[in-house]
Formats: sequence, structure tokens, C-alpha cells
Amino acid sequence: MDLNAMARQAHDLKGMSGNFGIRRVQHLAEQLEHACQSESTAGIVQLLADIRQSLLAAEIILNAYFGSNKAISAVA
Repeated sequence: MDLNAMARQAHDLKGMSGNFGIRRVQHLAEQLEHACQSESTAGIVQLLADIRQSLLAAEIILNAYFGSNKAISAVA
């Protein structure tokens, strides 16, 4: 597991989700970033699962708001 790469990706996700106002994902991504930086692997799998769930929920809300039928999760 490349924790440095995962920390960078979590940092990017934190910023992007903040730009979209998806605060739950932003908070979880920040936790993931810190866990990776401190090499605390115990909670990483759960954080990833929580981020995925929160992204799926955000997708539903964004699709409803923008009236899109395209599934963002198709790229996951």
C-alpha cells in the first residue's frame, strides 16, 4: 500500500469535494490524508468505504440538482 500516493489523492479529493460543498467527503478525505501521513493503517479501509458511500450519496443529490441521468459512479 503506497501511503504517500494515497495521502496525495486524499488531499486532492479533500480540495475538490470542498469546492463542490460536499463537506462529509471533505472531512473523510482529510481524515484519510492524516491517517496515511501518520502511517496509521488501522482505519484506512473503513475510511475508504465511508468515502465511497458519501460519494454515492453526493452523486444522487448532484444528479437531482442538475437534472442529470449520467452516473458518476460509472467511472469508479
